[in-house]
Amino acid sequence: MIKIKDKSENLRNAYPMTSVNGFPIVEKQEIPIIQRMISFVDTKSRDKRAEYISYLVHFFKEDERFGYLYANPESVRVQKAIMRLSQYAAVCSPDFSLYPEMPLLEQEYQVFKNRWCAARLQRDFNLNVVSTVSWGDERSFEFCFEGLPTHAAVAVSTVGSRQYRQEFLRGYNRMLELLEPNLIFCYGTPFKEMEGNIIVSDYEAFCKKEGA
Repeated sequence: MIKIKDKSENLRNAYPMTSVNGFPIVEKQEIPIIQRMISFVDTKSRDKRAEYISYLVHFFKEDERFGYLYANPESVRVQKAIMRLSQYAAVCSPDFSLYPEMPLLEQEYQVFKNRWCAARLQRDFNLNVVSTVSWGDERSFEFCFEGLPTHAAVAVSTVGSRQYRQEFLRGYNRMLELLEPNLIFCYGTPFKEMEGNIIVSDYEAFCKKEGA
């Protein structure tokens, strides 16, 4: 017989949820001034850089590098990751990949994981969280902005979106319309059509020490 350790962990219902699709709600927070972005895979224990540089940790990497934050939330590995993240000024919510060709149900699940991790980082560990926003095709517009605060800082990535340029821009404009973000952290080169208060972070693909 399988022993269930924690009912709330299995049900994923520990945080306030939206009434539409039941996504955990991400709270609006005042984000400190950010000087640089750093990849989650480049964070480290007792990072002295965090003492004099205001970092925003991003998750714009392959899902397998951080998927355990959702899959095994009570593991020692996650506990160590949270301790590392707590050193930095702010943290983006994990960017679980969305692609237009994904089945719609899978797209919804990826969004749910993003919201759940964000809510947990905020409510259980008191971290400053910047909502990472992503979308697939236009069908995803029905849910991919759900549970996010308005007039708040968000993070997006243009890396890998060149082949989905029109889909990306339609989603980006929809995000501006619905969320009205006051600050947009963009990982990668922005498209010239992108509007808003954008702070750009350069992309260095597969750098061992990115620190972009």
